[in-house]
Amino acid sequence: MKIRLFSTSISSLFPILFLISCKKLIDAEPPRNQVITTQVFSDSTNADAAILGMYIQLMGTPFSFTFFNGGITTYTGLMSDELYSTKGNSQENEFYQNSISPDNSIVAESWKNAYTIIYQANANIEALSESKNLKQATKDILLGEAKLVRALVYFNLVNLFGKVPLILTTDYRVNMTTGRTAVDSIYKAIIEDLSDSEKLLPDIRTTTGKTRPTKHAALALLARVYLFNGDWARAEEASNKIITSGLYSLNPDLDKIFGTGNTEAIWQLPPVQPGGFETTEGMQFVPFSPNALPNYPVSTNLIQCFEPGDLRKSKWLAFNTVNSQSYYYPYKYKLNYSGSSSPKEHYMMFRVAEQFLIRAEARAHQNKTAEALADLNVIRVRAGLAQLVISDQNYLLDKIADERRVEFFCEWGHRWYDLKRSNKINNILGIAKSPNWQETDALLPIPFKETQLNPFLTQNPGY
Repeated sequence: MKIRLFSTSISSLFPILFLISCKKLIDAEPPRNQVITTQVFSDSTNADAAILGMYIQLMGTPFSFTFFNGGITTYTGLMSDELYSTKGNSQENEFYQNSISPDNSIVAESWKNAYTIIYQANANIEALSESKNLKQATKDILLGEAKLVRALVYFNLVNLFGKVPLILTTDYRVNMTTGRTAVDSIYKAIIEDLSDSEKLLPDIRTTTGKTRPTKHAALALLARVYLFNGDWARAEEASNKIITSGLYSLNPDLDKIFGTGNTEAIWQLPPVQPGGFETTEGMQFVPFSPNALPNYPVSTNLIQCFEPGDLRKSKWLAFNTVNSQSYYYPYKYKLNYSGSSSPKEHYMMFRVAEQFLIRAEARAHQNKTAEALADLNVIRVRAGLAQLVISDQNYLLDKIADERRVEFFCEWGHRWYDLKRSNKINNILGIAKSPNWQETDALLPIPFKETQLNPFLTQNPGY
């Protein structure tokens, strides 16, 4: 089956996407013609629509709660010390209890969703590389987008599962026999994709605004990758390019940071929702009634992390009182339903506040204490807090970690990832999640079905 003519509208692309049965990469053999062919890339309109189809897969179907459409935020929040669930869903409770079964349907669907997106990215990259009809400038931009998305998916996979199959082709004969790839090798591939993406993408997108990525989106993820790998100089360099570009600034109004068209956003994606509904996180986190029990209240542990006077507590948390008990919930996304034909809030992929704290941490590790402190204080002042005076490197790093906790709570798994990369996860969750926590809980299980279909795919320890 070949992909037919696309519309460039994300909403109109949605039903077409379901006609494209992108097989899981490593559990089934796709038909030989089930790829994105070069015919799709015969002109810029169709080629652009194929890339938009990749974003639809990233954002999920309407009302879905998928890996990238709220799933990473919610399930890592449950696994760590940010959230708990009131829904009574046994599959979700496994995340909160850190007792996830390899048969867990959420893990299986997350894996499937991730590798479906990777398949689409690979198919786009292959077809773009072979296309003879597109202008080079158009081809470069679309290639940059596909490589960015592939890197984003692998970044999250490697931080959730550890070693995973590194699939860079649509050739099922290769994919069916691919085992788990070393983490270092996956990060090498991520860095290569992001470095290419930075070169291929433009500085600004004049017609699509921030709903399509620029080179600074690639740099934002690249800075994070370097930080996670302890490459402090490169992390500082990448984040500095974004901060000094003059294209982004901290939004002083904390209520509007996750809205459309704000200066803080580096890249945002519009939700794929019909009929005036907003982001999936808004729909899942914000109750539809002032008397309703939130689906995912935040933990007391998180609430106690905010300093007195921190505006983020009053602006990014809200509460409902049910049976005389207050339940606080994430309120970064304010809307579950707006009734508007165009979403008023877009899903935040990257924002410049993260780059200030990446640069702060990278500088602190290089003993650039004064510069690191200045970056930290920029974020604190925006939150209504006093500037700190710190000269000790270790104390400064601790305060940067504290700031990340309250700046990025319930946002893209930052808390879970930070606990892991800092090697603090066992000490902190060993207390917060006692008696269930075990060291092997730091990695998700490989879905049981995948290990049965691919004999080269081994299970993580502890499962």
